[in-house]
Amino acid sequence: MLKWVCLINTFTVDDGFLVIVMEGIESVGKDKPEIASAELKQRVVQAFQIFDHDQTNSVDVREIGTIIRSLGLCPDETELQSVVQEMEDTTQEGVVSLDRFTPVVLKIIADQRYRSAPIDDLLTAFQVLDVDGKGHLSEDELRRYFQYKGEVFQPDEMEELFNAAFDNQSKVVNYESFVHLLAIEDDNLS
Repeated sequence: MLKWVCLINTFTVDDGFLVIVMEGIESVGKDKPEIASAELKQRVVQAFQIFDHDQTNSVDVREIGTIIRSLGLCPDETELQSVVQEMEDTTQEGVVSLDRFTPVVLKIIADQRYRSAPIDDLLTAFQVLDVDGKGHLSEDELRRYFQYKGEVFQPDEMEELFNAAFDNQSKVVNYESFVHLLAIEDDNLS
């Protein structure tokens, strides 16, 4: 689900930036920056370790996008490939170690790169897509936008979106409710 939350940003009109998750992290230690840094590093390490199934302090390179997005960062696929190249293990292809992952991600966060759009921008994006002003979008409309515009969604990502967003009775996405659901999920990440 994290990828499509980030990809909705491709439909926003401006490049406003806000990561609700980041607000939670930054507010943790405003009086004591070293606490915020320690807690932030711990959060990054924990996100990595969730995918370190063999407990070897390394993960498959294909997991990096999910890990980074779980931290509230929203790089597009080109940006993600650049990040992966920066952190990929030079001695073992297809693997990223915790030691290489952590400093790269901490720098991305410190530089405030790959931040997601504010909830208001997401709502505005859906409203722009809703040319008839109905307050909802159909499955066909969303498929058309997310599979042929901006960064293309894969079929499994589309199914995940539909499972989370669609009202089973009306078979549409009430995007105002959906955007607020995303805000609640983001708040839970912090």
